[in-house]
Amino acid sequence: MELMRINRFILVAASLAFFAISCSKPENAGTGNAGTGNGEPAKPELPLEFTVIGDSYSTYEGWNNAGNNGFAVYYPKTSVPDVTDVSHTWWHQLHSTDEFELEKLNTYSGSVISYRKGSVLEQGDKRSFLARLTRADMGSPDVILILGGTNDSWHNTDADLGEYKYEGIVQKDLSYFRPAFAWLLISLQRNYPNAKIYNITNSGRGGMDVGGLTQGVADSMAEICKHLNVPNIILPSTLDAGKTSRHPNKAGMKIIFDEVYAQLKKDLL
Repeated sequence: MELMRINRFILVAASLAFFAISCSKPENAGTGNAGTGNGEPAKPELPLEFTVIGDSYSTYEGWNNAGNNGFAVYYPKTSVPDVTDVSHTWWHQLHSTDEFELEKLNTYSGSVISYRKGSVLEQGDKRSFLARLTRADMGSPDVILILGGTNDSWHNTDADLGEYKYEGIVQKDLSYFRPAFAWLLISLQRNYPNAKIYNITNSGRGGMDVGGLTQGVADSMAEICKHLNVPNIILPSTLDAGKTSRHPNKAGMKIIFDEVYAQLKKDLL
């Protein structure tokens, strides 16, 4: 009889323990930050804020860093007669989606990535992307979009590409495209570790004659992006027909937006 009472006690205790375990809350349940519960990552909080660092392709009067702030602009321009409103630009189309919101338009018409535009520029010259990497210029974005290299192609030669270099970069190296572009990406990765960085490669491989990049600049971008694990959005050749006076017209702006938006949606949303 005593043995039966002991067995019943053990059975009741085990049942109560199982009930308590089954009703307890998992450590991450209900936080909303641990994923969907089926192994999928949590969705980001929207809208994601993005900053553009670029040249004339991404300017518009009155929008460059909360007013032109001394930065040269290209659009609107009579030479590209159908880009007549900021809503026509590729980045404003991205800004107008539900998922993305412009943080900073860090763009300067005629600017180069390196410290060379025909001749060497002085350190700190805002015509170089490298002089526009402060928090005041960049904000605190979730996404950084780089669209440049066009003026490096138009005003310099492949002799100005320099060597691939990722360590020990000094000021004199920055007047050459390859170490300057590497330093741009390295600096952004270091200073904005929580931001997703994308490079956007212009179409055309004939330099100024076709309003595009030289093959040397395009190949260098691809190699450096690969080395530093930066996604490289290569704009399609259809953009060549979407340019007027070597700059994106309304149709060209839509092509850029479509390519960028599709990649961001695939990667981030």
